[in-house]
Amino acid sequence: MKKTFLTWWRDFVTEIVGVYLTIATVIVFAMLAATYWPEYAWGSTVCYLLFAIGLYIFLTWKNKNQDK
Repeated sequence: MKKTFLTWWRDFVTEIVGVYLTIATVIVFAMLAATYWPEYAWGSTVCYLLFAIGLYIFLTWKNKNQDK
């Protein structure tokens, strides 16, 4: 029971941190980009968003394969 709970808790925390941390960093990056590089803000934010999503997918895939 304890092992099941710990596994569930680890997955839950990983998902929550991964989702909210990604969203928060994209928002912060967009604000900085709009402040310092207004003409490139949209393009750089989209590139950063794609990078953050790709990194999240890679780390999730790596962690799932590491558990096996």
